[in-house]
Amino acid sequence: MGNTSSIHAGRECLVSAVGGDIGRVAFCDVPHYDISHVHPRNLEFPVTPVAVTYPDSSDQIASIVKCAAAHGRKVQPRSGGHSLGNYGLGGRDGAIVVDMQHFQQFTLDQYTNQATVGPAISVQDLAHKLWAAGARAMTHGTCRTVGAGGHLTIGGIGPTARQWGLALDHIDEIEAVLGNGQIIRASSHQHSDLFFAIRGAAPNIAIVTEFIVRTQPAPRTAIQFRYMMETNQGSIEGQAIAFGRWQAFIADPRLSQNLDITLTIKGPGLLELSGVFFGTREEYETLGLEQKLPLHSSHTQSLSGWGTILNSILHDVNSRFSYDKTLGVTSKHLIPNWAMIRLAKYLSTARPGITDWSLSCRLVGGAVNEPWMNATAFPHRDVLYWITFHARSPSQPLPPAAFEFLDRAYDIVNNSLPGRPPMYLGDLDPRAPDSRIMYWRSNLPRLEEVKARADPAGILDNPQGV
Repeated sequence: MGNTSSIHAGRECLVSAVGGDIGRVAFCDVPHYDISHVHPRNLEFPVTPVAVTYPDSSDQIASIVKCAAAHGRKVQPRSGGHSLGNYGLGGRDGAIVVDMQHFQQFTLDQYTNQATVGPAISVQDLAHKLWAAGARAMTHGTCRTVGAGGHLTIGGIGPTARQWGLALDHIDEIEAVLGNGQIIRASSHQHSDLFFAIRGAAPNIAIVTEFIVRTQPAPRTAIQFRYMMETNQGSIEGQAIAFGRWQAFIADPRLSQNLDITLTIKGPGLLELSGVFFGTREEYETLGLEQKLPLHSSHTQSLSGWGTILNSILHDVNSRFSYDKTLGVTSKHLIPNWAMIRLAKYLSTARPGITDWSLSCRLVGGAVNEPWMNATAFPHRDVLYWITFHARSPSQPLPPAAFEFLDRAYDIVNNSLPGRPPMYLGDLDPRAPDSRIMYWRSNLPRLEEVKARADPAGILDNPQGV
């Protein structure tokens, strides 16, 4: 699809791939292409695909993949389109997008309590359908409109992850189209190498068209909480002490797996503690948060019924320009006090050029860390908590100072820890060098072997892919 004749041939090939329905393919020269078909989520990293396709079957997707291979194009699937690097659009100009909007199937087997789920179903719809169909639940994140396709195959951290594992840990079986155009079903019993790879690196291996997932009985009660931490009027030492006490609290291996907790630094001296505890208020009180941590300005509320809990924890993300960096902290190598003092000093004096920035520290561990690191392509089974460095702008591109600000804050923490830090693909950093080894760590060589067999021509590709 490069010169005039190949563009013509490529158009015919793609239209034929979707059953001859011209309405199922949009090419980059159609009016309002960006608004009607591309609609990138993050304008900070603009991407223009050569075409957006809307297949409604695995056979059509296989034909699209083969067409792309014949015309020298890369392919990426888009389920919810929330990739911070716009990798659902290819991550770089010229890709063919497989939009999965026609794959929103959902059923719940009342005997096995397994759900059959399409990749384009949103987190919100999946959660409510599971609840309505049989009072069931599974781990998922809290952004309403994230699609299951990316969420379930990259990781899927959510409030119940410490109890039940990641979203991808719920997957029992998948149907997918490989980069070589083959349609397969994979599980622990068939195509186990692909089953391994898809659970953590799917966008570079296969386009998932169907998930079969295990589910859990939905929790009925929860306590939602929010506190500000006491930092001695925002002093550098006060911030470091507050952070250190929180870090020691979550590192206790006896800590209840029913607790989901995040520490967010919202500005110099502003440390907020928030989360959800699944259980009764009496059980929540036994955690001793207010006794063990320097807290004030508290707010807690009791939630009854999974529907009510969902309505309280699900939210929207609306920033048009954004950039994130992530770093995983393990229980073996916690952030030392001197590094927190240095970070607090930097955050108090730096000029980021924006007001909407934060550092969020989210506890994982628990059931997330029970599988072996090589059980799935997602390798981070030793991470105790994730630090995500956020920068946001509602209407203008981020200034260079914002990138420098996050880079330096990240480096302060990173330089206090040994080796290369784990990075979470769900909050990917499009600017990160050597990102593959940090996303997949010791699993990368095995992934490269699977990739060579499933997609030898490298058709399923993005800038930080396997």
